[in-house]
Amino acid sequence: HEMVDQGAMFAPLVKKVLKVDRADDAGDVLSAAISEALRPPSRLVYVEVPTDYLSADVAMDAGGGPINVKAAPVVAPEKADPDALDAAAALITKSERPLVWVGGGAAASSAGAAVAMLAERLSAPVLTTYQARGLLGLEHPCAVNLPPHVPAAGRLWDEADLVIGIGTDFDGMMTQNWRMPAPKHLVAINVDSVDASKSYVPDVMIVADAASGTLALHDALEPRDSGDRLIALEDRLACLRREVRDELVSEHPDAVAFLDEFNAAVPGDCVVVADMCIPGYW
Repeated sequence: HEMVDQGAMFAPLVKKVLKVDRADDAGDVLSAAISEALRPPSRLVYVEVPTDYLSADVAMDAGGGPINVKAAPVVAPEKADPDALDAAAALITKSERPLVWVGGGAAASSAGAAVAMLAERLSAPVLTTYQARGLLGLEHPCAVNLPPHVPAAGRLWDEADLVIGIGTDFDGMMTQNWRMPAPKHLVAINVDSVDASKSYVPDVMIVADAASGTLALHDALEPRDSGDRLIALEDRLACLRREVRDELVSEHPDAVAFLDEFNAAVPGDCVVVADMCIPGYW
Protein backbone atom coordinates (compact mmCIF):
# COMPACT_ATOMS: atom_id res chain seq x y z
CA HIS A 1 0.00 0.00 0.00
CA GLU A 2 3.03 2.27 0.08
CA MET A 3 3.79 1.81 -3.63
CA VAL A 4 4.03 4.98 -5.69
CA ASP A 5 2.24 3.51 -8.71
CA GLN A 6 -0.01 0.60 -7.78
CA GLY A 7 -1.69 0.59 -11.19
CA ALA A 8 1.62 -0.14 -12.90
CA MET A 9 2.04 -3.26 -10.76
CA PHE A 10 -1.31 -4.62 -11.92
CA ALA A 11 -1.12 -3.55 -15.58
CA PRO A 12 0.61 -6.74 -16.84
CA LEU A 13 -1.95 -8.93 -15.05
CA VAL A 14 -5.30 -7.38 -15.94
CA LYS A 15 -7.32 -6.35 -18.96
CA LYS A 16 -7.37 -2.66 -18.05
CA VAL A 17 -6.31 -0.29 -15.26
CA LEU A 18 -8.74 2.46 -14.26
CA LYS A 19 -8.23 5.18 -11.65
CA VAL A 20 -10.70 7.39 -9.80
CA ASP A 21 -9.26 10.90 -10.18
CA ARG A 22 -12.12 12.66 -8.33
CA ALA A 23 -14.36 11.26 -5.62
CA ASP A 24 -17.45 12.26 -7.62
CA ASP A 25 -16.24 10.06 -10.52
CA ALA A 26 -16.18 6.83 -8.49
CA GLY A 27 -19.59 5.64 -9.70
CA ASP A 28 -18.83 6.22 -13.38
CA VAL A 29 -15.39 4.59 -13.14
CA LEU A 30 -16.70 1.51 -11.35
CA SER A 31 -19.56 1.13 -13.82
CA ALA A 32 -17.08 1.37 -16.71
CA ALA A 33 -14.85 -1.22 -15.01
CA ILE A 34 -17.71 -3.71 -14.68
CA SER A 35 -18.67 -3.22 -18.33
CA GLU A 36 -15.08 -3.72 -19.47
CA ALA A 37 -14.56 -6.79 -17.30
CA LEU A 38 -17.68 -8.54 -18.63
CA ARG A 39 -17.14 -7.66 -22.29
CA PRO A 40 -15.55 -10.59 -24.18
CA PRO A 41 -12.87 -11.59 -23.69
CA SER A 42 -13.94 -11.24 -20.03
CA ARG A 43 -11.01 -10.62 -17.69
CA LEU A 44 -10.10 -8.85 -14.49
CA VAL A 45 -10.06 -5.05 -14.41
CA TYR A 46 -8.13 -3.12 -11.76
CA VAL A 47 -9.72 -0.01 -10.20
CA GLU A 48 -7.51 2.27 -8.11
CA VAL A 49 -9.25 4.51 -5.57
CA PRO A 50 -7.16 6.92 -3.47
CA THR A 51 -7.70 6.17 0.20
CA ASP A 52 -8.93 9.66 1.12
CA TYR A 53 -11.73 9.39 -1.46
CA LEU A 54 -13.22 6.41 0.36
CA SER A 55 -14.45 8.68 3.16
CA ALA A 56 -15.15 11.74 0.99
CA ASP A 57 -18.57 13.35 0.65
CA VAL A 58 -19.99 13.23 -2.87
CA ALA A 59 -23.09 14.66 -4.49
CA MET A 60 -26.06 12.30 -4.53
CA ASP A 61 -26.30 12.60 -8.30
CA ALA A 62 -22.59 11.96 -8.88
CA GLY A 63 -21.98 9.40 -11.56
CA GLY A 64 -24.31 7.93 -14.14
CA GLY A 65 -26.93 6.52 -11.81
CA PRO A 66 -27.02 3.19 -9.98
CA ILE A 67 -24.55 0.56 -11.12
CA ASN A 68 -26.35 -2.34 -12.77
CA VAL A 69 -24.17 -5.35 -13.49
CA LYS A 70 -26.83 -6.97 -15.66
CA ALA A 71 -26.98 -3.88 -17.86
CA ALA A 72 -23.26 -3.97 -18.61
CA PRO A 73 -22.88 -4.36 -22.38
CA VAL A 74 -21.63 -7.81 -23.29
CA VAL A 75 -20.90 -7.83 -26.99
CA ALA A 76 -21.31 -11.28 -28.53
CA PRO A 77 -18.57 -12.11 -31.04
CA GLU A 78 -19.53 -12.38 -34.67
CA LYS A 79 -20.08 -15.73 -36.31
CA ALA A 80 -16.97 -17.71 -37.16
CA ASP A 81 -15.35 -16.79 -40.45
CA PRO A 82 -16.38 -19.38 -43.10
CA ASP A 83 -12.87 -19.37 -44.61
CA ALA A 84 -11.34 -20.19 -41.23
CA LEU A 85 -13.84 -23.00 -40.72
CA ASP A 86 -13.07 -24.43 -44.17
CA ALA A 87 -9.31 -24.24 -43.52
CA ALA A 88 -9.70 -25.92 -40.13
CA ALA A 89 -11.95 -28.63 -41.54
CA ALA A 90 -9.44 -29.38 -44.33
CA LEU A 91 -6.61 -29.69 -41.80
CA ILE A 92 -8.63 -31.86 -39.42
CA THR A 93 -9.79 -34.15 -42.22
CA LYS A 94 -6.17 -35.00 -42.99
CA SER A 95 -5.38 -35.83 -39.36
CA GLU A 96 -5.31 -39.39 -38.09
CA ARG A 97 -4.80 -38.78 -34.35
CA PRO A 98 -6.63 -35.56 -33.38
CA LEU A 99 -6.77 -34.39 -29.77
CA VAL A 100 -9.20 -31.88 -28.25
CA TRP A 101 -7.87 -29.59 -25.50
CA VAL A 102 -10.54 -27.63 -23.63
CA GLY A 103 -10.09 -24.66 -21.28
CA GLY A 104 -12.06 -22.33 -19.05
CA GLY A 105 -13.52 -20.40 -21.97
CA ALA A 106 -15.42 -23.51 -23.01
CA ALA A 107 -16.82 -23.94 -19.51
CA ALA A 108 -17.80 -20.24 -19.37
CA SER A 109 -19.78 -20.56 -22.60
CA SER A 110 -21.39 -23.91 -21.64
CA ALA A 111 -19.76 -25.62 -24.61
CA GLY A 112 -19.94 -29.14 -23.19
CA ALA A 113 -22.54 -30.43 -25.66
CA ALA A 114 -20.70 -28.96 -28.66
CA VAL A 115 -17.35 -30.35 -27.49
CA ALA A 116 -18.92 -33.77 -27.01
CA MET A 117 -20.35 -33.75 -30.54
CA LEU A 118 -17.02 -32.72 -32.06
CA ALA A 119 -15.04 -35.28 -30.06
CA GLU A 120 -17.43 -38.07 -30.96
CA ARG A 121 -17.29 -37.20 -34.65
CA LEU A 122 -13.50 -37.38 -34.55
CA SER A 123 -13.17 -40.18 -31.97
CA ALA A 124 -10.74 -37.81 -30.28
CA PRO A 125 -9.69 -37.82 -26.62
CA VAL A 126 -10.58 -34.66 -24.71
CA LEU A 127 -8.12 -33.17 -22.23
CA THR A 128 -9.54 -30.50 -19.93
CA THR A 129 -7.68 -27.88 -17.92
CA TYR A 130 -8.52 -27.40 -14.26
CA GLN A 131 -11.01 -24.65 -15.16
CA ALA A 132 -12.85 -26.94 -17.56
CA ARG A 133 -12.77 -29.99 -15.28
CA GLY A 134 -15.92 -32.08 -15.62
CA LEU A 135 -17.12 -30.35 -18.80
CA LEU A 136 -18.00 -33.70 -20.42
CA GLY A 137 -18.83 -35.49 -17.20
CA LEU A 138 -17.03 -38.55 -15.90
CA GLU A 139 -18.76 -41.10 -18.13
CA HIS A 140 -18.23 -39.66 -21.61
CA PRO A 141 -16.16 -42.07 -23.76
CA CYS A 142 -13.87 -39.28 -25.02
CA ALA A 143 -13.17 -37.69 -21.64
CA VAL A 144 -9.62 -38.41 -20.46
CA ASN A 145 -10.45 -37.27 -16.90
CA LEU A 146 -6.78 -36.84 -16.02
CA PRO A 147 -4.78 -33.60 -15.67
CA PRO A 148 -2.77 -32.91 -18.86
CA HIS A 149 0.57 -32.96 -17.02
CA VAL A 150 0.14 -36.57 -15.84
CA PRO A 151 2.60 -38.60 -17.97
CA ALA A 152 -0.05 -41.05 -19.18
CA ALA A 153 -2.21 -38.16 -20.38
CA GLY A 154 0.84 -36.40 -21.79
CA ARG A 155 1.39 -39.31 -24.15
CA LEU A 156 -1.89 -38.43 -25.85
CA TRP A 157 -0.48 -34.96 -26.56
CA ASP A 158 2.79 -36.38 -27.86
CA GLU A 159 1.00 -38.82 -30.17
CA ALA A 160 -1.48 -36.33 -31.60
CA ASP A 161 -0.88 -35.09 -35.13
CA LEU A 162 -3.35 -32.23 -34.57
CA VAL A 163 -4.71 -30.42 -31.50
CA ILE A 164 -7.97 -28.47 -31.37
CA GLY A 165 -7.71 -25.90 -28.58
CA ILE A 166 -11.10 -24.61 -27.41
CA GLY A 167 -11.37 -21.64 -25.05
CA THR A 168 -7.81 -22.00 -23.75
CA ASP A 169 -4.55 -20.07 -23.67
CA PHE A 170 -2.32 -23.12 -22.93
CA ASP A 171 -0.94 -21.48 -19.80
CA GLY A 172 2.14 -22.62 -17.92
CA MET A 173 0.24 -24.43 -15.16
CA MET A 174 -1.34 -26.82 -17.67
CA THR A 175 1.63 -27.28 -20.01
CA GLN A 176 4.38 -27.99 -17.46
CA ASN A 177 5.58 -24.40 -17.92
CA TRP A 178 5.44 -24.85 -21.69
CA ARG A 179 7.76 -27.85 -21.67
CA MET A 180 5.13 -29.71 -23.63
CA PRO A 181 6.23 -29.46 -27.28
CA ALA A 182 4.22 -27.39 -29.72
CA PRO A 183 1.62 -29.55 -31.47
CA LYS A 184 2.32 -30.61 -35.05
CA HIS A 185 -0.81 -28.72 -36.08
CA LEU A 186 -3.09 -26.51 -34.01
CA VAL A 187 -6.62 -25.26 -34.61
CA ALA A 188 -7.76 -22.71 -32.00
CA ILE A 189 -11.30 -21.56 -31.16
CA ASN A 190 -11.36 -18.50 -28.94
CA VAL A 191 -12.99 -15.09 -28.58
CA ASP A 192 -9.52 -13.57 -28.15
CA SER A 193 -7.09 -14.44 -30.93
CA VAL A 194 -4.13 -12.82 -29.18
CA ASP A 195 -4.64 -14.70 -25.93
CA ALA A 196 -5.17 -17.97 -27.80
CA SER A 197 -1.90 -17.55 -29.73
CA LYS A 198 0.47 -16.40 -27.01
CA SER A 199 1.79 -19.87 -26.09
CA TYR A 200 1.49 -21.96 -29.27
CA VAL A 201 0.88 -20.41 -32.69
CA PRO A 202 -2.21 -21.93 -34.34
CA ASP A 203 -2.31 -22.99 -37.98
CA VAL A 204 -5.93 -21.83 -38.06
CA MET A 205 -7.55 -19.32 -35.70
CA ILE A 206 -11.35 -19.40 -35.41
CA VAL A 207 -12.45 -16.26 -33.59
CA ALA A 208 -15.77 -17.18 -31.97
CA ASP A 209 -17.46 -18.08 -28.73
CA ALA A 210 -16.36 -21.56 -27.69
CA ALA A 211 -19.81 -23.12 -27.91
CA SER A 212 -20.91 -21.60 -31.23
CA GLY A 213 -17.45 -21.94 -32.80
CA THR A 214 -17.13 -25.60 -31.82
CA LEU A 215 -20.59 -26.37 -33.15
CA ALA A 216 -19.80 -24.58 -36.42
CA LEU A 217 -16.58 -26.58 -36.77
CA HIS A 218 -18.48 -29.81 -36.10
CA ASP A 219 -20.97 -28.94 -38.83
CA ALA A 220 -18.13 -28.15 -41.25
CA LEU A 221 -16.67 -31.65 -40.90
CA GLU A 222 -17.78 -34.69 -42.83
CA PRO A 223 -18.98 -37.55 -40.59
CA ARG A 224 -16.39 -40.24 -39.90
CA ASP A 225 -17.00 -43.94 -39.38
CA SER A 226 -16.17 -43.67 -35.71
CA GLY A 227 -18.08 -46.52 -34.04
CA ASP A 228 -15.22 -48.98 -33.55
CA ARG A 229 -12.70 -46.17 -33.01
CA LEU A 230 -14.85 -44.68 -30.26
CA ILE A 231 -15.05 -48.02 -28.44
CA ALA A 232 -11.28 -48.50 -28.77
CA LEU A 233 -10.70 -44.98 -27.43
CA GLU A 234 -12.95 -45.58 -24.42
CA ASP A 235 -11.07 -48.79 -23.62
CA ARG A 236 -7.70 -47.09 -23.93
CA LEU A 237 -8.67 -44.17 -21.69
CA ALA A 238 -9.96 -46.59 -19.05
CA CYS A 239 -6.58 -48.34 -19.14
CA LEU A 240 -4.78 -45.00 -18.80
CA ARG A 241 -6.81 -44.10 -15.73
CA ARG A 242 -6.12 -47.49 -14.14
CA GLU A 243 -2.42 -47.05 -14.86
CA VAL A 244 -2.36 -43.64 -13.20
CA ARG A 245 -4.31 -44.87 -10.17
CA ASP A 246 -1.96 -47.83 -9.71
CA GLU A 247 1.02 -45.47 -9.80
CA LEU A 248 -0.60 -43.12 -7.28
CA VAL A 249 -1.48 -45.98 -4.93
CA SER A 250 2.13 -47.15 -5.10
CA GLU A 251 3.72 -43.72 -4.63
CA HIS A 252 1.14 -41.88 -2.48
CA PRO A 253 -1.01 -44.45 -0.66
CA ASP A 254 -2.11 -42.09 2.12
CA ALA A 255 -3.26 -39.43 -0.36
CA VAL A 256 -5.26 -41.94 -2.39
CA ALA A 257 -6.86 -43.32 0.77
CA PHE A 258 -7.84 -39.77 1.77
CA LEU A 259 -9.34 -39.09 -1.68
CA ASP A 260 -11.29 -42.36 -1.66
CA GLU A 261 -12.77 -41.60 1.76
CA PHE A 262 -13.58 -38.04 0.74
CA ASN A 263 -15.19 -39.19 -2.52
CA ALA A 264 -17.33 -41.72 -0.69
CA ALA A 265 -18.53 -39.16 1.85
CA VAL A 266 -19.25 -36.13 -0.35
CA PRO A 267 -22.28 -36.13 -2.71
CA GLY A 268 -21.45 -35.88 -6.40
CA ASP A 269 -23.34 -32.60 -6.85
CA CYS A 270 -21.64 -30.91 -3.88
CA VAL A 271 -19.52 -27.81 -4.49
CA VAL A 272 -16.15 -28.17 -2.78
CA VAL A 273 -14.04 -25.11 -1.97
CA ALA A 274 -10.40 -25.84 -1.09
CA ASP A 275 -7.91 -23.48 0.53
CA MET A 276 -4.21 -23.32 -0.37
CA CYS A 277 -3.33 -26.62 1.28
CA ILE A 278 -1.98 -30.06 0.35
CA PRO A 279 -5.39 -31.85 0.70
CA GLY A 280 -6.87 -29.15 -1.52
CA TYR A 281 -4.23 -29.70 -4.18
CA TRP A 282 -4.99 -33.42 -4.20
